[in-house]
Formats: sequence, structure tokens, C-alpha cells
Amino acid sequence: MPGRLLLAIETATRVCSVALARGALVLRVHANSDARLHSERLLPMLDALLGEAGAKLADVEAFALSIGPGSFTGLRIGLATVKAFAHADVPFERLRDPEAIAFWPSGIGRDGARTPMPWSRDANMAGFTNAADAWLPLDPRHRALAVDTQGEGSMLAFTREMIALRRASPALREGAFIVLDAPEPVLAFERVQGSERVLCQFNLGPDPVVRPVAGGTAQLAIGIGHAELRTGAATLGGYSALLVAL
Repeated sequence: MPGRLLLAIETATRVCSVALARGALVLRVHANSDARLHSERLLPMLDALLGEAGAKLADVEAFALSIGPGSFTGLRIGLATVKAFAHADVPFERLRDPEAIAFWPSGIGRDGARTPMPWSRDANMAGFTNAADAWLPLDPRHRALAVDTQGEGSMLAFTREMIALRRASPALREGAFIVLDAPEPVLAFERVQGSERVLCQFNLGPDPVVRPVAGGTAQLAIGIGHAELRTGAATLGGYSALLVAL
């Protein structure tokens, strides 16, 4: 199956949720609505999610994290979890963070989140610098995730595609937001700016749904997951979306 594994975490709102996706296809979703128990529920939910998908944390190549609006304490729970997952391995003799040095080995500090960005897999220091070394070491595991390895189907390519779409569309950047009636679990709205209208439909459930698309000149702007535009209707597979220019 094409695409890299993405682990998404939402801890800012009352509902704590996690999702695993490969490229734009959502594989599994878990949610829990026990208020003020996110710190207790999050890691067991992640274990169950990965187990059902037959995946390990080491297989995950990117993390996505909600940044609110919502609870600041909830945000910190998600951030701390992802930070721990994404930390690079920095040996004690290379630590720079006074906190990490003082509490080693029981505390990880912040240095693991500050190691060099890998731009080119095979370049010196993965393209971060022409020098032989940097202030903090390059984690060898990060070479495989360098920018120049992120081809079609990667989360980076998908993100760039979405950013380019937004930049090219005044409606998506600045347009009015009009919520449309839609049965659960569908989220539907239009963005309107001048003569430009963009219909956005998201299927937030696992089962396929068919949704009407008004306008005889509708053209597919972008599909996410298993989504198709047909005459007068859109077929949305589980956890998919369509953005349609009307």
C-alpha cells in the first residue's frame, strides 16, 4: 500500500482520539470521551490502535498533533507524548541541555528534539551543514526520513499539495464559511469568495456515503482517500474527502 504511516493525536478537546493513516487513507481510529482522563487513556489507546493495524511505533514515519483551540493541559499531554516518540537518540557526552544533563538518565530533556533536520539522505550530515559535525549529533535513523526521500504518496507531498491548492484559491484562503446540512458522520461546508465557490465534504466515518453536488459545471479540485466525483453526486469512501470547485 503506497504512502507513509502517519499517527495523529487529538488531546485538546473533551474527546481524546487517535488515528493511524497511510498516505491519505485512514486505517484505524480510536476515541474516548472520558473527560479529564486523557493522560490515562492516551497510551493504552495508542497501543490498541497500533495492535489492530498490525503496526509498531517504529513503523510510524510522521506524527500529526492538534493545536486547539481547546484545553491547554490537554495540548501539553499530546505534545509531551509526541515529543517523547519523536526524540532523537543523543548520547550523554553530546548533551547540551542543562536539564537533561542534571537528570540523566531519568530525564530526556530537550536536546533530542533539536537535532539536525535531515534534508538529503546521502549527503554529509544529511545536508544540514557542510561541516563535519553540528552542535548536536545527527541521529542515523533520521537519514531514511530525509526530505529528498519524501516522494509521491508521502505526507510531505500531500501537505505541499494542500498548501498549493489553498494558495491558488481565494475562496479557501479568505472566503465566507457556510455550513451545510449533512447527516452524521459527514461534515459539509462551502467556502465562497466573489464568484468562486468550493464545496468541501468530509466523511468522518468508516462506511461509504453518497452526497449531492449541486452545479452542472462542478470540477474535482482534490480527493483525499477513496472519493469520486460523478454527475450530480460525490461518492465518499470511509474517512475520505472531496473539495469541489462549483
